[in-house]
Amino acid sequence: RINHKFEGSCFIANIRGKSGDSWLVPLQKQLLSDILIESNIYIRNIQWGINVIKRRLCRKKILIILDDVDQYEQLEALVGEQDWFGQGSRIIITTRNQHLLIQHKVSEAEIYEAQKLNNDEALQLFSMKAFKNDSPSEGYVELSQEIISYASGLPLALKVLGSFLFHRSIDAWKGAISRLKESPEREILDVLQISYDGDR
Repeated sequence: RINHKFEGSCFIANIRGKSGDSWLVPLQKQLLSDILIESNIYIRNIQWGINVIKRRLCRKKILIILDDVDQYEQLEALVGEQDWFGQGSRIIITTRNQHLLIQHKVSEAEIYEAQKLNNDEALQLFSMKAFKNDSPSEGYVELSQEIISYASGLPLALKVLGSFLFHRSIDAWKGAISRLKESPEREILDVLQISYDGDR
């Protein structure tokens, strides 16, 4: 909705765990390529990339979204200082580690903590994806509540798990819940990754 207000934009998804030249240099290339609409941008190493970003983008009003940042090195390499970008630029960073934002000199007033859904809202959202209805089908109420507790009120996890379980048997649901009990975070991440890969 706001993309047209900027001279260029870039969305970099799933940055978590990516560090060092082998990961950050390609991300720097992606950032520059998306914003400048150029494909053959040469970057030798991270510092080289920083210099190119500063030089090429310092007068452009841009929108950058960095998704799931988990290391300060990632912020340094991609959006180091405010003067790297033109006036009116917007940088949106999603992270599970609020300290990274403070370390990057983001003021508390600029930090927004996403609210989790309460149990009723979570059940309704999950049911819309799993049953195409506001509430669970008969025989699935307890199973739905178990899934919701593992999703911890996170809307994307609820949507993806609901879609994943749509039109599956009770045995399939029980198998999914069993895997969630063994490794809840890993299982949800795997399902989210499957969904993401399927949308590409």
